[in-house]
Amino acid sequence: MKKYAIIVAGGTGTRMQGEVPKQFMLLNGKPVILHSVEAFHTFDPSIQIILVIHPDYIEYWKQMSLEYRISVILYLLPGHDSFRFGE
Repeated sequence: MKKYAIIVAGGTGTRMQGEVPKQFMLLNGKPVILHSVEAFHTFDPSIQIILVIHPDYIEYWKQMSLEYRISVILYLLPGHDSFRFGE
């Protein structure tokens, strides 16, 4: 049986008013999003991780992956806001 974890990190950080969205801010020396990826991978290395990121930050993620030497294999998908609840 295949197992999946979907990490939705598609925000742009407008409410936090930071230079980068909160998923990329550092927590204990690592980006918050990396803590999530590592937690799922540590729990079960066979889990296939799907990471959803705002299209504007795909390249940022790729650079960060190199900088932090992220070795966990995952699927990277661009998120979008074309569907919103309550509108």
